[in-house]
Amino acid sequence: MRRILDSIGSGQAFSQVLQGVKDRPVVHLRGLAGSLRSLVPALLYQRTSRPLLMIFEDRADADATFADLATLLGPDHTLLYQESHHTTATISDTLDAEVISLTDALKSLADRPDRVVVTDVETLAAHVPTARNITGHILPLSVGDTVGFEEFTLRLAKGGFERTDIVEAVGTYAVRGGIIDIFPVGVDNPVRVEFFGDEIDSMREFDPASQRSIRDFTSINLMAKLFHSEDQDQLTATILEHLPQNTIFFLEEPERVFGLLEDAGQGGMIARIEAHTLLTHSQVPPQGAEVLDFGGRAQPPVQSSLKELCKVVDGLRANKQRVFLLADGDDARRRLNDLIDGEHDRAADEDRPYDFPPTDLIYLSDTLTHGFVLPAQNLAVFVEHEIFSRQRSRSRVVRRKQFKGFTLRELKQLRPGDYVVHVDKGIGRFVGL
Repeated sequence: MRRILDSIGSGQAFSQVLQGVKDRPVVHLRGLAGSLRSLVPALLYQRTSRPLLMIFEDRADADATFADLATLLGPDHTLLYQESHHTTATISDTLDAEVISLTDALKSLADRPDRVVVTDVETLAAHVPTARNITGHILPLSVGDTVGFEEFTLRLAKGGFERTDIVEAVGTYAVRGGIIDIFPVGVDNPVRVEFFGDEIDSMREFDPASQRSIRDFTSINLMAKLFHSEDQDQLTATILEHLPQNTIFFLEEPERVFGLLEDAGQGGMIARIEAHTLLTHSQVPPQGAEVLDFGGRAQPPVQSSLKELCKVVDGLRANKQRVFLLADGDDARRRLNDLIDGEHDRAADEDRPYDFPPTDLIYLSDTLTHGFVLPAQNLAVFVEHEIFSRQRSRSRVVRRKQFKGFTLRELKQLRPGDYVVHVDKGIGRFVGL
């Protein structure tokens, strides 16, 4: 994937984008076909070290772009800001899933603000806690701190956490002896805090299904408050107040985005958006505006035909285009390679050979949502699922796998003292094999 990024980054159009965000308040783009709409912002983030907020009219577009960015940049540098990003199954049924989910994202953003954030217009306008409200309820904990066991549990209760027997969902906590398990927002798994009197003796992240320890903490910043939709006096901000001042805003079809904000009674947000550096992408840019046209085209359709695919590749290679074929994983990459090699051999046997050598093609085990052709850089990117007229296989939500018991390897990783859950007898402490 690095070679694709470098090829785009070496082009004149991207160089003009880099210069544009330094010199102008608004840079208008056109021709970001397919996943170029994800690749160009990813490159901009890498080259400028400035955070980005990408705003889409449609949630499906936001999802697709986020999937690409997670592949290109990794999860530590990306954030999908949508209330439906976290499945409600991970949030207690008695709690406000929408507000808690957005607060969870904002806590992650506060921990690392230099990210590419992807959202849609509806979620952009959602009312959320202010940055001060979030940071004001962050409780720093360190091993060795004297916190006060009873005071800590009381703070969790007053903060809106629900006490349960076993912690399985965001917004719950459990108390057993000198141990408090808590599942706050902003983390992937619950945290076990073990006390010796009023002193924190140890802290660890654990799997709520298996109770197995994942990693130890010497210190954590715990958000000891849950916000709810009825807390109107505290839900007075939008995500705009949580972003660094140097954030670049990327708007897909800005006229439609602004129109939807006005229709929702949020026209006041437009001026605040326009106060930032703007990067807009539209098929119909403003009349008279200076536009940087990448000239990208969508991946050519081949109707699931290997013969048609090879004909298209033959034409691209004749025009000196480098052809990348992307598949989701090593197995899919090998299968695609074998299929194209097989078609190449059949064509030769049937006296209809293709001109391109199979070794000219570049196969990658990572994929994007959409392929594209970028003639200016002699670059063509095909994705396997579009070749065969399928949707990209991805999950919008990282769902926790159903626990099916320990493997031998996992048993060997257990340490004496770890808590486990027996299918019949409930919670116990592991003492050894």
